[in-house]
Order: sequence, then structure tokens, then C-alpha cells
Amino acid sequence: MSNENTTVDPEAKATPEPSADHVDKQPSAVELEPTPAKVRVTGTVYSKTDGAREQLAGALVFAKAKDGTGDIPRPAETGEDGTYELALAPGEWEITAWHKDRATPEAVTRTFEGNADGLDFDLLPGVPGFTVAGTVVWQDTKERIGGALVDATQRTARGAVTERRRAWTNKDGSFRFGDLVKPGRWKIVVLHAKALPRHEPRQVTIVRNESNLVLETWRRQGVADKRLGLIFFAALCVALVVIVALYVVAHQFLAVDLGPEGSVIVSMVNRAEEHIAATATVTTTSELSATVAGIRSSWEVISSTSPVLSMQDRQLVSAVIGDLEQSLEENRLEEARVHLDSLRHVVEPLLRGFFWARDPWRLLEVLWWALAGVLCNLIITTGGYLRWHRFYREGVFLHVAQLLTVPLLALVFVFLASNVGVKIEIAGTGEVTLDLSDTRILVAVSFLIGSRPWAIWRYMQETAGKITGQQD
Repeated sequence: MSNENTTVDPEAKATPEPSADHVDKQPSAVELEPTPAKVRVTGTVYSKTDGAREQLAGALVFAKAKDGTGDIPRPAETGEDGTYELALAPGEWEITAWHKDRATPEAVTRTFEGNADGLDFDLLPGVPGFTVAGTVVWQDTKERIGGALVDATQRTARGAVTERRRAWTNKDGSFRFGDLVKPGRWKIVVLHAKALPRHEPRQVTIVRNESNLVLETWRRQGVADKRLGLIFFAALCVALVVIVALYVVAHQFLAVDLGPEGSVIVSMVNRAEEHIAATATVTTTSELSATVAGIRSSWEVISSTSPVLSMQDRQLVSAVIGDLEQSLEENRLEEARVHLDSLRHVVEPLLRGFFWARDPWRLLEVLWWALAGVLCNLIITTGGYLRWHRFYREGVFLHVAQLLTVPLLALVFVFLASNVGVKIEIAGTGEVTLDLSDTRILVAVSFLIGSRPWAIWRYMQETAGKITGQQD
């Protein structure tokens, strides 16, 4: 591989590009910190045989962050001229190239503060991929485990398996995949008769030969109790039905505000009525005309942007506003007063949303929906434990702990996200910004957080470590 022609230009402008693979980051594809400007890394991949060097099309160039996050953006594919371009965050990276018909070189380590050109790779004849070997140990004692199955898969953004490698551990707990492993992100699951099933696979990024990959798994401990599991499962189902019923009742009997748009229109209607009451002559005042014009303008904005209003609703309100304007043009103020009252009675039920959109009620939405997410997650996982006769008495304590703590963790997450924003990257759609001021987005995010208790817990631990400077 040729490295001597690598150049770094600290003055060049960074070119930010989204990376769809960030959706796999913890917690599940969400970033709260401002994303730094990306640096552009370019180069050429060559096919080198007996001294002959040709540009190689269709090669993939992978990068893995060296900051401990294991971040791996979408690989860059070389064009017909063998060139590639990566967009990376500033920092230290491991980079390698891969092609299905050539041997895969070891990754090179580079630190990028600005754009870098000329990072080239020479791919020699041979079988592509890396050797991967390691050990499997118990998480608590670090004792090696023999007879465990190590199952590694590469998947598409939609979850379809594209590559799979399997190996059994020897008596000393060591394993080695028989086939070479393609670079990139792999999801690895360890299966053993005495181990607890893991809910989330271990994610490992491969960009070089691995000879000491250590995989930990949890020892299955406790007493299986199917009867207690059935009782707990039934209690979870009843609890979910109860909180849904309480939620609906609370939103029916406790006032739900109109939201900013509805409040503006109703306040304008009230102001127009005050103008009519203060008008001593049959001539409309300029303030009254301006207020009604403001009602028309505000409704047009709402009508064009609201996703919940039907065409009939839009036409009904527009007709009432039209009658109001006609009455004012003909100086029939009493009739205009009637139209204003009608407008209020029509607009209020249309714009009064189902969700609480103002504090402190808005915070209750977060707690309620996060709790619903936890319950749904526990119902599904408990059903799985019962299906496989693996519900243990001791697990009830962990489930109750999740019910009590995850809604509060979701509330803290919302506090943070409301100030710095949330961006996620979804395969096929690019980067999406979540606006938590929209209550519908807020409750959806709260539910998703509740459904992934371990992910939000890890995120909170990592964030706390960054704040205190005591990262593991």
C-alpha cells in the first residue's frame, strides 16, 4: 500500500455528509451532541499484480473510529477510475480497502484534522477478508466457556443477513471462524445452554485481523417459575390496559389547550367582539377590519399546514370567515357578532388537540408514554421467556426496576433533547431532525425510549461519564 503521497490540508473546508449507518449507534441512531463538521478523505485503490498497477473499480473503503465509539460510517465504493471519497469526523481513524477478488490489506491508522488527499491502497492477489479468533467468557467471573456457539452476521439496513460466520468454542473457550471475515460491522451472538439469551447482539467492527476478540455472556442463574411468570405477564397486560384507560379519561376531563395556532385565532375572535361592542356607529373600525384580516391569514396558515384537518373542516371554517367578512363589508355588526361566536364554536373543537402541549402537563405525556413503552417491551420479553420456559423469579426485580426508572430516564432525555435537538439517520431517507415541540413527535420518542430500556440506560451512563469526566 502506498502512503507516502498522503497529504493533509488543514485549511480546506470540511464537507459534511450524512452517514446512514449511524442508525445502529447507541441509543438506536440518536445523537444529542452537535455534529462536528466532517473532513473529506480521498484516494485511489489499485490492483497490483507482478508489479503492474491498475486502478480498481468496485472496491469498498471502510473506516473505523479509534476514539472508543467503534463508529463506522457507510463504506465508500470506488468508481471506474478507482477513486473514493469518505466523509469523517475529525479524529483518529483506521481505514482499509476490500474487494471480492483481492486480498484485504491491514488497516492503516491516520489522524485527520482537515481534508486529506492521496490515501491510496494496493490490493494484491489473494482471498479477501480477515482472520477472526478470540475467546468467550462469563461476564461475572471471566471464566472461559467451552461448547458455546459464536454466531456473527452482517446485515443490510433492513435487517436482511448478507454474510454469516459461525464457530464453536473449544474446551479452553477459544474460537476461530473457518472462513475469512469481510471488513465492516458485524453483530455477534453467543449461545450456550447455561447462558442467558442476549436481547441485543454485540456489535464489532472488523478492519484488521483479530486474534484476541473477547466476547462476554451472562450466566443463567435463578429458579424458573412458570406460574409466577404467568401472573406477572397477566399483571403487565392489565397494567397496560389500565394506563391506557386512565390516559383517555384524563384527556377527556382535563382541559387540553388549543395550541399556539388555536390560541391566536380565539384571541383574535375575542378582540373582534370587543371592537364590535365598543363601536358606537354602524361604520366598522379599522382595528376591527385588521383583526378579521388576521383571523383569515392565521386560518390559511393552519389550513395549509395541519395534517389532521379534513377538507370539510377547512371549507366549513373558511365559509364562516367569509360570512363574517361579508357582514362587516355591509356594516351588519350584530350579524358579525353571531358569526364570530359561530367561528369560536367551530374552531375550538377542531384545533383542540388530544395531547397536552404545555408544561407541566406536557411532561406527564412523556412519563405516560415512556411507561407504556416499558410495559409493551416487558409484555413481549416476558412472553418470550414463558415460551422458552425461562422465566426466573429473580428477574421480577429487574423488570420492576425498569418500570420505575425508565420513565424518569425518558424525562431527562427529553430535557436534554429539547435544548440541543435530536437528529437521526434513516436508511433510504437520509438525516431527519425530530422536533420535540411537536407533541406527536414527543410522545412517539418517549414510547420508543421506554421500549428500549437498556439502550437509554447505556446512553445516560455515557452522557454522565462525559459530563463528569469519569468514562469507563
